[in-house]
Amino acid sequence: MFRTNTRARLDPLATGVRSTPHPRRAEAIASAKACALMCVAFWVPFAAADGDFSDFRIPKNRTLLWTGNLSARAGSRDASLPAAQSSSGATLGGASTRFSWLSDSDPALTTLDVELSASGLRDHQNTETQSSTPRAPPNRRKRRTETCSSAG
Repeated sequence: MFRTNTRARLDPLATGVRSTPHPRRAEAIASAKACALMCVAFWVPFAAADGDFSDFRIPKNRTLLWTGNLSARAGSRDASLPAAQSSSGATLGGASTRFSWLSDSDPALTTLDVELSASGLRDHQNTETQSSTPRAPPNRRKRRTETCSSAG
C-alpha cells in the first residue's frame, strides 16, 4: 500500500519536499526543452548560410509543346414504307492544334500560346413518296341522245 504525503504536494515549502510532476506533464516539459534547444542549435547555421545563396539565379528554362487532334463521325439511316422511302445522315469532323512556348529566366518570364481549330457538319435528308390515285372507272352507262323534232 502506498501512502502519499498530501501536505508535501500541496505545500512543498512547508515540508521541504518537492512534489514530483505527473509523468505526462514531465514528458511534455522534456519535449518542449528539447525542441527549444534544437531550434536554437539549428537556427545559427541557417542564419549564417543566407549569404551563400545571395547570388543564386534560376537557370534558363525553355519548353515547347505542340499537340494536334483530328476527329470524325458519320451516321446514316434508311427507312422504307409501302408508299415512301427516306434516307438521312450526318457527317461531322474537326481538327485542332495547339502550340505553346515558354522561356523562363530569372528576370523575365515569356509565354506564347496559339490554338487553332476548325469543324464542319453536313446533314442531309431525302424523302420520296409515291402516291397512286386510282383511275376513275369507265362510265358504262350509255348516253341517250334524243332528238325532238317539232313540226310546225
